[in-house]
Amino acid sequence: MNETRKFKEGDRVKILTGGGEGVVHDYNAHGLVIVAAGDDSGILRAVVYEKDLKLIDEPKTYTEDQVSEAVNAAADLIIQEIECDQEWEDLLSLMVNATLSVLKSGMNATLEDVVSENYGEDLYDFKNVRGF
Repeated sequence: MNETRKFKEGDRVKILTGGGEGVVHDYNAHGLVIVAAGDDSGILRAVVYEKDLKLIDEPKTYTEDQVSEAVNAAADLIIQEIECDQEWEDLLSLMVNATLSVLKSGMNATLEDVVSENYGEDLYDFKNVRGF
């Protein structure tokens, strides 16, 4: 079995050779993709090579820099439109930093990790100084 398959069951695809759209149903023994065409009822099927298909709803991916720019811009939008005291600005900054740390850690960062990495403090002192 080919473990580097590009498509998985349920993917909505456009059939580039011959036209049409369908839903990936399975792979056959030769590595051809079995596509249930049209209403996905399984009555009409097309067997094609992966190179002949394109995902209709391709997932979007973003770089770490793009995510950083977006979350910082979002925090700035909030601060510009909502009057925040320093405590609220600190909380927004913590949210931005936590978002980026969680992303970089593969969803494994703790709040202690975030505070240590971004503020050089332990969590207890960080919260105590800011009144959290």
